[in-house]
Amino acid sequence: MNKIVLILMISVFSAVSCNKSSNYKPQGLRKLSDTEIIEHAKTGNYISENTIFKDSVGNIVSRDELRQMNTEEIFGDQYVNADNKIVEVVLRKATNEDKALIKKLKEGFEIEDEAVTIIDIDCSEVEKILEAVYQVDQDNRKGGVVANTDIDKENQQIVVSTIEKCGFPSVEKHGNRSVEAVFLVIQHAGKSLREKYFPQIKKSADQGDLQWSLVALMEDRMLMDRGEKQKYGSQVQKKNGSDKWSLYPIEDPQNVNKRRAQVGLGPIEEYLKHFGIDYNTINENGG
Repeated sequence: MNKIVLILMISVFSAVSCNKSSNYKPQGLRKLSDTEIIEHAKTGNYISENTIFKDSVGNIVSRDELRQMNTEEIFGDQYVNADNKIVEVVLRKATNEDKALIKKLKEGFEIEDEAVTIIDIDCSEVEKILEAVYQVDQDNRKGGVVANTDIDKENQQIVVSTIEKCGFPSVEKHGNRSVEAVFLVIQHAGKSLREKYFPQIKKSADQGDLQWSLVALMEDRMLMDRGEKQKYGSQVQKKNGSDKWSLYPIEDPQNVNKRRAQVGLGPIEEYLKHFGIDYNTINENGG
């Protein structure tokens, strides 16, 4: 059975919503317990396109609003109908218990690499196929919901089969969206696929089809997978049950901004502010 990750991590809706008490409760629906959330994740009972999101006072939150949210401080209580389907999610400020549940889900259902079976691909339809893959990948990540890994694996099968049967796509032949789709699917795959196709990802950037900043993100992720120091400082993590982000170690930190500038990334000091990390303090402490 495929391991499934389903973690609802949704952040601040608005200052108004978060300052109001969470008194709204859906009528005629049952709230899932932490244990049931885990069981729903295991059995593939996902939040769907028909699931309604509401804030703590019962106002509907649109999918566009969800996409703009941070993913750290707000949690979604999941409510099911008589058929045990998740039909409504009520957003509220996350407690320490919520964050512990998120951590448990991450650790308990981490995706493992699996062999990809090559399928038939019509090479004359590559652009159409990959544009559809791009849309599915993005829809699978709406609203701060960690993706349905079965959908990700289907996308991986299509992308890998396309590369193996038709070659790596190019902007000239297949358009920007097709190349972006391949990058996203490989980036969201297991580490073995990243390792295998990274040379072609780099070649695509050499040809001007991909931004070097994206290549840098993938390279840092691969280095972290191997337990090696990253080059560009793009990877952060939460260690030892902490709620705070920390910077994954960087090689030659004195020159990290030079390397970042070479691939079109801004100063690391500004980047890390988004995670509440003071890079100058890290350097002063020798971290």
